[in-house]
Amino acid sequence: MLDYLFGKIIAKHPASIVLDAGGMGFIINIPLSTYNALGKPGDNVRILTVLHIREDAWNIYGFASEEERGLFGLLITVSGVGPKSAIAALSGMSASQIRIAIASGDIDKLTLIPGIGKKTAQRLVVELKDKVKSLPGEMAETMALGGEAEEALLALEALGFPRAQAEKAVERVLKAGGGEKTDEILRKALNVITKTV
Repeated sequence: MLDYLFGKIIAKHPASIVLDAGGMGFIINIPLSTYNALGKPGDNVRILTVLHIREDAWNIYGFASEEERGLFGLLITVSGVGPKSAIAALSGMSASQIRIAIASGDIDKLTLIPGIGKKTAQRLVVELKDKVKSLPGEMAETMALGGEAEEALLALEALGFPRAQAEKAVERVLKAGGGEKTDEILRKALNVITKTV
């Protein structure tokens, strides 16, 4: 129905942008991850969209990647998770982190998402555990060691490395059979990063 919009960013805020597309100004709700991926006001961008219609409102949600949009679509199919909660989830964690938490049944991690309680987190796991694996984007490598690899990724991000760079480094360590403990994965991933810089 509304797959994407292409136009000029008129205004940009952490939770929304105003996009001039064909002379019309669209207010598009976005997660923080998309905010970081978009350009600045005045730039032309293509943003993937989901039109969500309710009795009292038509809202457009925008995403920088198919993985984010696909995950948003899955999240809002679960009872108790509306578009605002789904956007909050994608603002608080990367799509990959959410997918791993759901696929591995990490209820504690899912309850860190604003508006998601224990029962809703359990429903997310039961209803989406298999579905999140078929979304675009890689997650298999980071799941190989469960929480240990994910903790190493979070540690690399805390050290200031971009998520994509951290994921590539951890993937290389995992493919090389690089240990099963967070500190060992982290140490080897840091070696990978410093050698490629």
